[in-house]
Amino acid sequence: MGLGELWAPSPQRCLPVALGDILTSDRIKVPLVGATSQDVVRELVDLLVESGDLRDRDEVLAAIVSREQTRSTGVGGGLAIPHAKTSQVSDLIMAVGMCATPVDFHSIDGLGVRLVVMLISPEEMTLRHIRVLRRVTGMMGLSSVRGQLLEAQSADALYDVIRQYEATAA
Repeated sequence: MGLGELWAPSPQRCLPVALGDILTSDRIKVPLVGATSQDVVRELVDLLVESGDLRDRDEVLAAIVSREQTRSTGVGGGLAIPHAKTSQVSDLIMAVGMCATPVDFHSIDGLGVRLVVMLISPEEMTLRHIRVLRRVTGMMGLSSVRGQLLEAQSADALYDVIRQYEATAA
């Protein structure tokens, strides 16, 4: 995508980005039991399959693995954001999980990951995809919110922290 396309008027550009509107409580798993980044990614993809959000599990897994091979999605601070664009979804979807123990995602800070936020979007939804990635990293950039997220002991507690963040960040 060139700069002209990025700044051109588009329906995506006008859409507000609210994590609480993209994420539903049935797409949160606490704790994730996987011991590797691949296990954790599979768990979250399976969660999306169970909720009826994915058409082809294997194609989505392949898209995420391919993206992960280009650059780690372990962004530091205990967060990984595995993400991909695929024709297997019609709208951007999000799943979140909290690892029972830190998982190696080859993070830029070398630390293990506890919170995993997965984004899957249609191939043509680049701008909204980027805006949601920014929203997630902005949320985790606030130490008080990050601490609350990392302390969440249940899916409902984690969802509540995200909704509270959204209420104050709007």
